[in-house]
Amino acid sequence: MIFRKFGGSYQYYVRTPEELPEILTLDPALWAALSVPVTTLNTDKKFLQYLDYDGNGLIRLEDVKTAIRLVQDQLKSLAPLAEKTPELSCSELKDEALAEFVSGMPELAADGKILLAAVGAKLDEVASGTLHGDGMLCEAAVKGSGAETLFAGVTAAAGAAAGITEAQLDKFAADAKEFLDWAKQTEKPQFRGDDPAAYYDALEGLKVKIEEFFRFSELIRLDRANLKRFELDPANLPPLDITD
Repeated sequence: MIFRKFGGSYQYYVRTPEELPEILTLDPALWAALSVPVTTLNTDKKFLQYLDYDGNGLIRLEDVKTAIRLVQDQLKSLAPLAEKTPELSCSELKDEALAEFVSGMPELAADGKILLAAVGAKLDEVASGTLHGDGMLCEAAVKGSGAETLFAGVTAAAGAAAGITEAQLDKFAADAKEFLDWAKQTEKPQFRGDDPAAYYDALEGLKVKIEEFFRFSELIRLDRANLKRFELDPANLPPLDITD
């Protein structure tokens, strides 16, 4: 690793793309700064937008490391980064299936090369729609589909206001299946007309008292002396109307 003096302190000097991975091992104490506001950097705004991985308006040490790891994971070699060209050969991608897929998309590639400007335009197109390509299903994307009620139910169950991720949707589906399997095997209480919906309001009205009963039962379980707290004085009981 080569260090040169910049602004009064010695900093790691990256000469070639192949030296970028050394940054992953560099002690944070040797960095000139651990974070910097995006607005203070004078370079391609798109590049900064992608480098600001968590979108918090700061380029942090971990954002830089994440970008380096991403490039390492996707490219066979870092050497093409030294080429001053807005193109990348599809053959440079590690994932051969992805390379074949991208090379067959005329809006992204030509003559076996991925075009940077085309990728940027495609990302802008995706981001301007209801689906932003971030793996999040938002409310606008389901509007008018007839699935609005289902979407509201899933977001409420997941506690997600902005939208639903694939993991949250999978968990909801698994929980729903588990509940339905349980419901099939569980003995049901008998309702008039076999429709329990009409009894829900009554249950809601009693819910506080039912919860109170179990809390008091737990109190007695902890100490049976608490039974005296719940003894009734016959003199204070209201008259019993046996006709009701």
